[in-house]
Amino acid sequence: MFVKSKDITKLLVSVGAKPKSNVNVELNVTVKMEYVPLHVAFPPPNICHHTDSGASSQDVSMIAEPISLQAMCINIICFTHKKMKGYELNLGNFRLPVSLSADLLFAMVKYRLLSDESIRMFNSKHTNLTSVALHDVMLSIEGLEVLRQHRLTELTLNNVGIYLEDAISNRVINSSTSKSLRSLSLYNFRMEEDYMQRTVMTDLARRFTNLVHLSLVSVRLENDGLSSLCSVLTPTVTHLDISRNFVTDISPLTKFSASLKFLNMYNLYSVKESNAKILMFELKELLHLNISCESGHQLEAFLNEGVTPLSIEKMLLTPGGLAKLQSVDLSGREHITEDVVKEFLNLHPKISFVGLLLTPAANIQDADEPWYGDSVTISSLATEKLIKESLRRYGDRFFYVQKSLVALFQLTRETVDHHPGTVPLIVETMSKNIDHVTVQMASTACLYNLTREESGTRIHPDSMRLAVHHILESMAKYPSNEQLQRNCLLILCTDKMLVEVNFDKYRCAKLVMECLCKFEDTSIVRMVLAIVSILAARITTEQTSSLASNRQYMTRLLEITRDKLMQRSTDCIMKFALSALWNLTDESPVACQTFTELDGISLVMDCLNKYEDIDDAEAKVQIQTKVVGLLNNIAEVKELREMLITRRFIDTMRNSLKSDSSEQRYFSGGILANLLSDSTNAAWDNLVAEYRSTESEVITAISHWYHPETAMVAYRCFRPFIPLLNSFTSLASQYWALWAVHHVCTKDPTKYVPMLTRDGVYECIVRLSMQSEDTSCSQVLELARNLHDFVSDFQNGSLNDQNLLPTTIETK
Repeated sequence: MFVKSKDITKLLVSVGAKPKSNVNVELNVTVKMEYVPLHVAFPPPNICHHTDSGASSQDVSMIAEPISLQAMCINIICFTHKKMKGYELNLGNFRLPVSLSADLLFAMVKYRLLSDESIRMFNSKHTNLTSVALHDVMLSIEGLEVLRQHRLTELTLNNVGIYLEDAISNRVINSSTSKSLRSLSLYNFRMEEDYMQRTVMTDLARRFTNLVHLSLVSVRLENDGLSSLCSVLTPTVTHLDISRNFVTDISPLTKFSASLKFLNMYNLYSVKESNAKILMFELKELLHLNISCESGHQLEAFLNEGVTPLSIEKMLLTPGGLAKLQSVDLSGREHITEDVVKEFLNLHPKISFVGLLLTPAANIQDADEPWYGDSVTISSLATEKLIKESLRRYGDRFFYVQKSLVALFQLTRETVDHHPGTVPLIVETMSKNIDHVTVQMASTACLYNLTREESGTRIHPDSMRLAVHHILESMAKYPSNEQLQRNCLLILCTDKMLVEVNFDKYRCAKLVMECLCKFEDTSIVRMVLAIVSILAARITTEQTSSLASNRQYMTRLLEITRDKLMQRSTDCIMKFALSALWNLTDESPVACQTFTELDGISLVMDCLNKYEDIDDAEAKVQIQTKVVGLLNNIAEVKELREMLITRRFIDTMRNSLKSDSSEQRYFSGGILANLLSDSTNAAWDNLVAEYRSTESEVITAISHWYHPETAMVAYRCFRPFIPLLNSFTSLASQYWALWAVHHVCTKDPTKYVPMLTRDGVYECIVRLSMQSEDTSCSQVLELARNLHDFVSDFQNGSLNDQNLLPTTIETK
């Protein structure tokens, strides 16, 4: 069913309520670790998705949750928004409610689709925004002007590409929002001129009179700016974040002594020692304090001469200070020892969290220590549980994330008993740090450990789907990083991932083919070919055609095959390469045309001949079967048959028809059946005797074929059989087509019998079954009637075991 975009937006309104081997994996650039080894509507479920938070492996339901109708509609709007006239949601008089407006905006940001043009769809006529969060989107002041149309209560702008003074100007913020805004978060901003800092901070404080939550992170804030801000800012602020700035004096914060409960000062290295009293005794309501830092990082250029840095350990051990404190983050601080932490916890019985990542005390584990109870959570690198806590809290801090992932990799490589909730955390970390290749390296290394063997069986399918999506994102972001590509391929190259997990298989196939064309490494080539040979059979024929018609891809596959042929190699690379070619040319005339133009027929014919006398009988059958399967695809294309109708080729196929392998006999018969059905092809004019003898030989061969216990082949559709069934000049063509259809239908009637009607093949079978013996041969007539009866019995529900397991079709 085709649904227009405007219908989707209307449907969205109606669903407004939210629905209840020995390999190298490189961890980062410098460390290598060894261990054994519907298209648009269904992108990864970033809007509504399952997480494995806290459930044990026994509790987790392993049934993938279907994407909700609401999420489907949002995804379709996202990926078809460019088709909207003027980027307007066509809702008539409807207006999306607050929750749907927020979800749609979140999705546009998440998929990196927001621009000065697309943001226009969020006008107040059709959307209702109260909370806006824009991360890593390059917008101009003109694009952000759409926010003026809404009355906002929460606004987050992170790296949006404009000056800070513009972000809080009248062009973006209306007077109504100035009064209603309760939370303002500004990240990674600079001012047009540094000397304007006092003025800009004063304007900000005067403009927003009811702020409760204020974050000014990495905005180049200095002492004068903080002083100006605090002198005007209303004392209603309970949450303040001034991390990653150049402040050394926090004395202006005393104005908020009665209100401030959350204070973040991450990476403020040079706060004065004289400020300790302020933190300890004057901010009386402080519940949460973050004074963490990145170990070894210095801001020497911004330190004032003569400033004595704050002694964190001395401050922590001062009796009577920070009386109400419930959590403190000390991560990265050099002098925080185990003894300091123990004493601090004794002085502050209300503490529920202590951040200790990358401190000397970080080796504290979940042991039964006297000072360490269930009521206290810490972040460190000692156990998987503590590493998860670190990832959960520091997901957007590149330095901490990298260290946490390295520790997690070391931990998970040794055991298989892992918590299923670890994978979603790593995936979220990958998403937040897509611009840091070392994080992508370490994340993929950890994912390999967590998804291999027994560990992977305990991970929820939705988490696996998200993991694959972000693996593909990483591959697309860093196509030239060989080790990262190898890491990603190692995760993908399993039956569980490729067959059981629902993801964009076409995109995956394209990315791995790009990888194949870029790298020569044997392990990469092997994995790519394995992945492509599997995925090619699981994407649409249109997508297969798009892949295989790419001459660069086809050339590379043929190049690999040619190299292996020269070595007469029977390794998995040769087999995977032939499988990939076979699947990529299936029902794709365009792919077959590209294959022939690149001299593919000559190459695979050489394969048939040169592997004829090898000692490894099993490998010989496998390779030759793949070759004739591939040639069968070529033979189905009428325009290419003239290249096959030669005395040499016909003789080779007739010889292959006598193979000991039932699969090879089957596909060889299919090739000849397709060529015989084209009896008017001029290429047969000089091969009249060969045509007649081949016709007779194919019928005789098929009449002695036994049906194997399992199906030899799987079909996506039966349409290629129609020309054969209607080929009344070639009884051999009809016979082979009937045998093929009968074979798969008796093996899996539930799948294939409905396909007969859908593709128009059943009509052909009925017509053949009604012929007289004067116009048909006995074998064709008997098999057509047998198949007709079988289909009737299935449709009537009267099948028995005898119907399902035919043994052979005998000659009368």
